[in-house]
Amino acid sequence: MARGAGRRLGVLLGLSSQVDGMTCFSEIKFGWCEFSSIDPSQPPSCPDYVFSIAGFQRKLDSHYVEGKRPPLLEAFFVHRLHEDYKQSLIEADCPNPLILAGLLVSEVYLLAPPWTDIDRAFNLVRGAGIITAQVANDFAMAISEEGRRLYGEAMQLAREASPFQQHLMAAKPPAWPLHIAIKRIQAAEDAVGDAVGQAMDVFGRWSSCSTEIEGLTFHTACTGLDVVGRVDFVVAHCREDLAWLSKRLTRVPPGARLLVYEKCGQAIAPEELAQKLPAGHFQAIHQIERADIGAARGDECSAYLTHILGHYDRLADQTIFLQSDPMDHLHFEFLDLVLRTAGHLQRRQVSPGPMQFFFGGKRSSNQCRSGV
Repeated sequence: MARGAGRRLGVLLGLSSQVDGMTCFSEIKFGWCEFSSIDPSQPPSCPDYVFSIAGFQRKLDSHYVEGKRPPLLEAFFVHRLHEDYKQSLIEADCPNPLILAGLLVSEVYLLAPPWTDIDRAFNLVRGAGIITAQVANDFAMAISEEGRRLYGEAMQLAREASPFQQHLMAAKPPAWPLHIAIKRIQAAEDAVGDAVGQAMDVFGRWSSCSTEIEGLTFHTACTGLDVVGRVDFVVAHCREDLAWLSKRLTRVPPGARLLVYEKCGQAIAPEELAQKLPAGHFQAIHQIERADIGAARGDECSAYLTHILGHYDRLADQTIFLQSDPMDHLHFEFLDLVLRTAGHLQRRQVSPGPMQFFFGGKRSSNQCRSGV
């Protein structure tokens, strides 16, 4: 197996010592190896992960019963476990973490569908040429396909669970809030149906508009400057290669803008920047000189603060703050989830007010982000 498949390779090599004797304890240890996505020639990292089932259970209860923050990190961790790990949990009569994780991820995918489902849905509309009740229904089914699939898998696990585990999910109060999670998914499905008309309206306003960059103008498809839920990408740049804008940032919501704050007084040429961007990505691209002066902070904070102060009364609905070497600072899967959620808000024509997302600091909190 090639090294590029390092994560899968590590899982297969490490399973025998981790899976044997697995039971439904409050904490379970998982382990696999991952090769660096930046330099696959480096030796793999093989950390052990200790997952607290009891902690996940408490967070689920706090979310569904008390309305607190959903445990998305834990849910996606469980949902994306290797199939052998999942099967071991089932055989140990411990399917409930898989069931509730699947339901929560299903709800997320209904509200923030994968780009493949979004493309399929809008392609149906384009192909039909005219919007009918059947086209609208097909649109709703296509855009919710992955969410509905995950819901079906989770419910199949629930039906196959042992009587004892089913009792834990059905008791009053339940140890695992199955029925509340199901109601949330039903509400998400209703939201998909309610958003169909609004999404069709957005499609109806789709038009060609000019993308502006200093010295260049090229054409793309966008929803116009009045787009609801506009997303701005703010990048603090200092000579780093920006090829990742096209290689890793593959999809962005319509009408998004890119603002590159040049930290080192060596701005990339507009022509070179345009070549790194796929056609249709951004509605507008701006480069702003923000070299450090005197004792001013030399990190990304001054760029972020400059943007916030300069746009304080006209911040985008969502602003994504990024360093220009983001591969070392974030999980692109989580960034993609944020962008799909922004797309969901656009389709529903909902503006929750300005929100800022800071991705940086070696995938953890840092002094810069806390200070801003």
